[in-house]
Amino acid sequence: MNRPAPLRPPVALLAALALLCGALAAVLALAAPAKAVTVHGTFTLKGGSGSTTAKPFATGVTTPAACPAPADPAKPYVKALLAVVSPDNREQTVNLAVTTTGDPLSTGPFTRAFDTAVDYGTLQDRLLELRGGGPVDGRYELRLACRTAHGAESDDYFSAMIEVTGTTWTPVAQLTTVTEVVSDPAAPTVGGRARIVATVQPKEAAGTVSFQKFVNEELIDIATVDVVAGKAETTLTGLTLTGPEGLPVLATFTPTTPEAHTGSFFVFTLYVHEATASPTGPTPTGTGTPTPTGTATSTESPTGTPTESPTDEPTDEPTDTPGPTGTDTPPPTATDGTGTTGGDGTTGGSGDGTTGGSSGGTGTHGGGSLAATGATTAASAALGSLALCLLGAAAVVHARRRKDGARP
Repeated sequence: MNRPAPLRPPVALLAALALLCGALAAVLALAAPAKAVTVHGTFTLKGGSGSTTAKPFATGVTTPAACPAPADPAKPYVKALLAVVSPDNREQTVNLAVTTTGDPLSTGPFTRAFDTAVDYGTLQDRLLELRGGGPVDGRYELRLACRTAHGAESDDYFSAMIEVTGTTWTPVAQLTTVTEVVSDPAAPTVGGRARIVATVQPKEAAGTVSFQKFVNEELIDIATVDVVAGKAETTLTGLTLTGPEGLPVLATFTPTTPEAHTGSFFVFTLYVHEATASPTGPTPTGTGTPTPTGTATSTESPTGTPTESPTDEPTDEPTDTPGPTGTDTPPPTATDGTGTTGGDGTTGGSGDGTTGGSSGGTGTHGGGSLAATGATTAASAALGSLALCLLGAAAVVHARRRKDGARP
């Protein structure tokens, strides 16, 4: 008969939890805020017969503006990658062509030929792959992104539209729009207000933005606002606590001239939290834990000495009968050093925990501010978790040694 597996010691579980928390804290500390995408405008395809089965379907591109400045000046953008976007999912793309490598493209508008040595197949092949087979007729957005010689690609891009009918393609003057939403403040509090700001690109696109909130599985209208200079905004007042799920807000852009611009939408989640009162008392100095002086009259270990003190270990002589006052007290020098260290550790743990609660509340809301506001907290949490892990591991070893009858 198989015996049930023995239960894991609580200290082992505690150590595993500490490792998990430490890893999570490290991820939060290293996380980077999301970067807003910029559409630099349109571009023009050069050459090509207009056939979806021809290779190449175009010979190059011309842009009205330069590539953005590279993150690393030592690694400039020297080529551009052309991709087509799925009309069903704008996050899904397939590559069509890449330009030849040349001078940096961040100095001004450029014209660059496609590299014929890189074969991505025909336009029809790529559209069939994108759509999963079947007819591929319809309008498609093309994106041209700048690239370094090392393969790093810019988040920003140029955009153009084509229309496919049968085995032919033609450029379309219609431009694709991109809508993004933020709130001000990023982390509003209960009873307060929040400005919901929608940015529409390109900013020349005329139209309206309809704001709606999703409550109890139902979309409720908030307001419909005209786009002025690429922006539209509305204000929510009397905010109530949202909880961890947040309040989804849908912003939908409807163009005035559909032939010139496409529509677009963005779903933004607003998080509303309780207001936290600022502390008014004096700042703790870290000296709240008294330091033992080595002159304690109790037969027990002085305050601040770790729980696993030498008096808990098996000895050759019985320990049930207390000795004379003060005779069982460890030497003052060792006790003072241990007690001081223990006091600092307690104070440090309290300080980190307070900071984590405050910063974590801010970092949870407001999209890209999590990493920035939570970096210090995450680092402190990681160090605390590591210390907790080491203490748990030491306790496991100590418990096993005692079980086996080992001497200290």
